[in-house]
Amino acid sequence: MKSLNMGYFPSPAHMRLVRREIDAFKPDIVHAFLWRAIQFARWSKKGDFRLAASPRVNYRTRSPLIRWIDRRGRQLDDAVICESQSSADFLINSQGYAPEKVSVIRNGVDCAKWAFTPAERLAAREKLGLSENEILIFSAGRLDAQKGQEYLIKAAGILSRRAVKARLAVAGGGPLMGKLSRLACEVPGAALLGEQPDVRPWLFAADIFALPSLWEGIPNALLEAMSAGLACAASDVDGVREAAEDGKTALLVPPGDAPALASALERLCSDSELRNRLGSAAKKRMAGDFSVDAMISRYEAAYDALS
Repeated sequence: MKSLNMGYFPSPAHMRLVRREIDAFKPDIVHAFLWRAIQFARWSKKGDFRLAASPRVNYRTRSPLIRWIDRRGRQLDDAVICESQSSADFLINSQGYAPEKVSVIRNGVDCAKWAFTPAERLAAREKLGLSENEILIFSAGRLDAQKGQEYLIKAAGILSRRAVKARLAVAGGGPLMGKLSRLACEVPGAALLGEQPDVRPWLFAADIFALPSLWEGIPNALLEAMSAGLACAASDVDGVREAAEDGKTALLVPPGDAPALASALERLCSDSELRNRLGSAAKKRMAGDFSVDAMISRYEAAYDALS
């Protein structure tokens, strides 16, 4: 594996570097992920390889200029592989992508990595100083506007005022760390953990996982929590609703609605049977269509079709 160290703002010189690497490796297929890589692969194409493009996020959140640039080069893609049907629909309906080129391969998760035993859960809770009956609500993600942690912290504040006994822990770093830290200071039992090298102990110890995002493709954090068998409360957006079904594998709420999120979390905090039912169903769901083996098989089929 080799990194070209382009940074956030690559230069035209990097395009020549990409082309030089392609000339040296002579690939049959180039699979480009994310907007910048896709544009560089398109500009480097001379008909000597087949190009699979994976935007990975819903382009509706991008600026008009970014979307215009993307539309100018879309005909150079031989295949477009999206992580969610919502992303695929946007590319076809709003970006003018050819439907016959667009397919969906949803993110997969290594279910074995996120499985844990009762003994591992007990050890994790003891290490974190959690009592037997204490409810831990956990969330993980970048601290930026997309992830909506502001609404989760506000929801935790509502729970506190309703005398719901629960602690909130949020793992992740990002540009909103300062703002969210100040907000969390006003909520009893809420803590921002910063970047965590391994979130598994927190998932093992948690009772509930919360995903308050304002938009998503197929969020890996949610897939991992569901694979761990956690009851989840998540925003009803984009690819989230493709992974989780309201009332069956999770509780879904409108994005940016702290009171609705608080109500969902309160339901989960007060009903262990509901938590167990949703968590068990979520784990079975992940072991099926969202397993990493299923994802790999679908990518192999997509590459075979390009060969």
